[in-house]
Amino acid sequence: MLILLGMLLIGVLAGIWGFIMCFLPARWDRLTEALGGPTPRWMYPGPKSLAPIVKAATRAAGMLICIAGCWFTYIAALEIYRFLTR
Repeated sequence: MLILLGMLLIGVLAGIWGFIMCFLPARWDRLTEALGGPTPRWMYPGPKSLAPIVKAATRAAGMLICIAGCWFTYIAALEIYRFLTR
């Protein structure tokens, strides 16, 4: 049961993380900068905007992380339900 609860928590956090990464890129940039320091300059073509390839890759990765997090959450919730209704 403890493993299922951990899986549920990780799935929810991954789903939120991926959603922010994919659909809220301005908040994602602020969050990663606050957590890891300033973004390296080689990732930027200019002082204000992201390179288009970095922007597309970040959104695609965010979508994959969100999907995987939602799947983990669904599986964990289903197994917890099955465990509790036996």
